[in-house]
Amino acid sequence: MVWRRYFLDGIHPFVQLLLLASLMLIFSSVLTLLGMYLVRPLFGITTLDKVMQAAIEQPLMVAENANHINALKLVQLLASLGMFLIPALIFAYLKFPQGDYLYLSARPWWLFAVVGTLVLFTAVPAVGWLYELNKKLELPPSWATLQEAIDAAAHTNEQLTIAFLATPRPPDLLINLIVIALIPAIGEELLFRGCLFQLLLEWFRKGHVAVWLSAAVFSLVHGDVYAFLPRLVLGGLLAYLFLWTNNLWVPIIAHALYNGVQVLLAFLHDHGWLAYDVRSQEPFSWPAVAVSTALFAALLYALYRLVLERKFIY
Repeated sequence: MVWRRYFLDGIHPFVQLLLLASLMLIFSSVLTLLGMYLVRPLFGITTLDKVMQAAIEQPLMVAENANHINALKLVQLLASLGMFLIPALIFAYLKFPQGDYLYLSARPWWLFAVVGTLVLFTAVPAVGWLYELNKKLELPPSWATLQEAIDAAAHTNEQLTIAFLATPRPPDLLINLIVIALIPAIGEELLFRGCLFQLLLEWFRKGHVAVWLSAAVFSLVHGDVYAFLPRLVLGGLLAYLFLWTNNLWVPIIAHALYNGVQVLLAFLHDHGWLAYDVRSQEPFSWPAVAVSTALFAALLYALYRLVLERKFIY
């Protein structure tokens, strides 16, 4: 058999990472600019920056205006495609043009997907506790300018999340499921687990190192310092789902359902069918954290055993 050499063969993983980062920068910039251009003919908006500022100051008021909130969601959708999905697909093609670099060709075993999703959901109370711990971060007084920047970024993310999750109109549910749940889950998994994790694994040859380095980058890219620890844990769990199952559909399904349930809960609350508001960020009680963490550990162990048994059988 003749081994074929591809474009990125023999190139150091660090250089490949620079290429991946360049693809992210180029396509995110181009598609974000495209989105900013399209909001005028599609939604009649000439000053998107004012709409953005209004969403930060009065998110629920902006959510009531279909043109304004959908313009922001269009820009977000295109930015997500440019930042995650398109660079991942191009990079995967450069890595292995005729193969399955992203491990998408095989259908996932349904039990892996179910248990993997339950692992994420049972981690929610503990992740919420980590968020409360992370919010207590305070820098020294000499770093006051940086502290103000971190606080402002966290406030912006929180307000935009409130605006985006609001669903005053029934069609908002479908839009949010696509923009907030489905597309980010596919794009982020293709990029962070499919490309970044595998590159780090190629570089360091250690699965645990690749898991947590990719999870750290995953958390940092989201730009919310106060949510770094919870996103780090979620990113690590998603990376382990991929590492153990060798199928990217497993973390994609788990990620999409995790996001989708939050969208659905917000919709049910907005229409009076549910008292609990997922956007309230109220901390869970200690008993809830303890019980859910025990369930999480049991499910994570069960998934690992399932993976080992299936590998042994096949």
